[in-house]
Amino acid sequence: MSKRTREVPIDERVTPVKQLRHSEKTCVVGVDFGTARTGYAYAFMRNPDEIFSKQPGGQEAGKTHSSILLSADQKFIAFGSKAREEYFEHDERGLFFENYKMGLDDDLGSAPSAIALNQQRVPLLTVITETLGFVRKEAMEEINKSQLVAAIGVEEVQWVVTVPAIWKDKAKGLMREAAMKAGMITSLDSSNLQLALEPEAACMACETESKRMKVGNKFMVLDCGGGTVDITTYSVVSTDPWRIEELAVPSGGPWGSTFVDAQFEKFVQDLIGADTFRRFKPSAGWVELMETWENVKLSCNEVESFDGDLTKAINFAPMLDYLQGKTIASLVAEYNRRYGSNLQTRRATTVLVPLSKIQNFFRPVVEKIVKHVSDLLERTPVDYILLVGGFAESKFLMHRVKNAFENDNTRVVVPLRPSLAVVRGAVSFSLGKGQQIQSRLARYTYGVDQSREFDLSRFPEQTSREVQTYVVNNQSKQHVDDHFVSLVDEGQRVEPGHIAKYQFIPASDSQTQVTVNIFVSTRPDAKFTDEEGVSMIGSVTVPMTRGQGGDLHLGFGSTEIEATCVNTTTGKRNRTTINYKFSNFDLLPFYWASATKLVYLNQDFSSSPYSSELIGQRCKEALEREQMLGRKCGTLTGWALIQDREKALEGRASAERGLGGVWKQETFIEEPVGESSRAGLPLSSKTSFHTVVVD
Repeated sequence: MSKRTREVPIDERVTPVKQLRHSEKTCVVGVDFGTARTGYAYAFMRNPDEIFSKQPGGQEAGKTHSSILLSADQKFIAFGSKAREEYFEHDERGLFFENYKMGLDDDLGSAPSAIALNQQRVPLLTVITETLGFVRKEAMEEINKSQLVAAIGVEEVQWVVTVPAIWKDKAKGLMREAAMKAGMITSLDSSNLQLALEPEAACMACETESKRMKVGNKFMVLDCGGGTVDITTYSVVSTDPWRIEELAVPSGGPWGSTFVDAQFEKFVQDLIGADTFRRFKPSAGWVELMETWENVKLSCNEVESFDGDLTKAINFAPMLDYLQGKTIASLVAEYNRRYGSNLQTRRATTVLVPLSKIQNFFRPVVEKIVKHVSDLLERTPVDYILLVGGFAESKFLMHRVKNAFENDNTRVVVPLRPSLAVVRGAVSFSLGKGQQIQSRLARYTYGVDQSREFDLSRFPEQTSREVQTYVVNNQSKQHVDDHFVSLVDEGQRVEPGHIAKYQFIPASDSQTQVTVNIFVSTRPDAKFTDEEGVSMIGSVTVPMTRGQGGDLHLGFGSTEIEATCVNTTTGKRNRTTINYKFSNFDLLPFYWASATKLVYLNQDFSSSPYSSELIGQRCKEALEREQMLGRKCGTLTGWALIQDREKALEGRASAERGLGGVWKQETFIEEPVGESSRAGLPLSSKTSFHTVVVD
């Protein structure tokens, strides 16, 4: 069970952790799972300078669509271009997903979901797991084609999965969990998987461009993908060996090429009407239309044409079955009348769209990129801008960036095949070139929660806080919970291997482990973990018994937060995993109600399906913790799930009135059951409801 830690000195520097060893590996496989497209690359340890790029499910040295088709019962059918073909040629009844990676850019709850084209929700972890599982299978088959003796096993592969630099730590945690479920690694803390920041990986691939730089040169990596734009800025510290350091915290936003697609989608909806569009979009015809649009999008240039009649032809034949007697020509005429446009038609299904209108699909997205880069360059001017990523293949974006920023002092460089820079760089990153990044800047303030003794002379911020009485070893002590203790501050320069050390001891004789909660704050002056701008990103559970001491080493100098536990009494050292508490259900925080007070469990129950034994045990542990800390509690003879705080408060009020409340089918029904409160979580018509009785 979780126990609070006591206050001790923190933020001590210790010896850096050992870097990943590759001596026992046969090859490195880099995976660039993008919002719009996905690819992988690999290199054998015997010949690390030769990197091969592959299209999952194909033969080309490129990337395929990040599209996946699952059956109605969420089983894998196809991925990439084959998923599109299967969907619009054979099986519209399946669950077709695109752009689902963007779900990781949101504030992740306990159960983020992906939305299929037919609007059905599936756990995001499931969809990404199936994606990585397919890529793993393809990569293993590919690298074993040239093996003349024994086949290479998955344990001999060093996997590198790229992630956006602007992602939060919880999103990285989900990627690691998905990789484990996909069979890339066997445990969450496996060193056989590295996560590489996409712009850092791209930087590793731009070797030719980097050879032009000198010590002191500053450069920006502008990684424009399908969903996000990631921007990192570096200074050249050394050219031989090549060493760089980060100059600014990674930044960016949701300004990828799929947001240009969203502008086109709005145009189609305005053209055919909202009702028709709602029927058309879940169809295979919509997927086919977007294939046509993709070619138009890549060919569009930013340069204004002197020929005012220049148009782009788009075939709208896939939507004919949904127009209910209307013609493309009549829809175009109505659109021109309503919006003052000059669309034209050719034959029965082709619409000629003015180039200027298509350019306007780009401008709202591209101008956000230009504005953000301009703001960054005002603070940190650079000598070079490296434009990479799938969106960098767009002639419109390429020309706009060069037009905005290339001058006598700054050169904009677009490498050959910019869409492959990230995936090829991921392999180079793992082969050791990632160590060329000498230092990074912390994006947030990271810390832990502490329960400190009540002492206004030392902690004046405790004035407005509730004081708790803890009973430990038969002694009562007054404490204030939830102090936020910083380990690494936002903007702090951290080198690879930088470790902050947090010391703790168990609080009771019966304790066998300690749970330390890890928080992130956007406010450097935060005092408590329940303040605005502070949120928990995970927890680490450390085996520990009374009388022993422990150090938690949190490494912040690499792509992921690395956690290592050291039992200072026994000397045992274990690499441990940060638990980000993902689940396959939409779960909110749970509460239990008693006649005396409301207790917040702060637990996510992630069993699938729900296990009454598991949930009952968690509630029992929470109650024991409260009793151990000296809080007045009743006797728990059953248990309940209450989905939100309002319902929990209602449950407490019912208990105080001598009534019980049954929450069923989203209706709160009261019935007298004595000194108890009853509640249940309506998962389905077969949901069983359980009781918590306080006496």
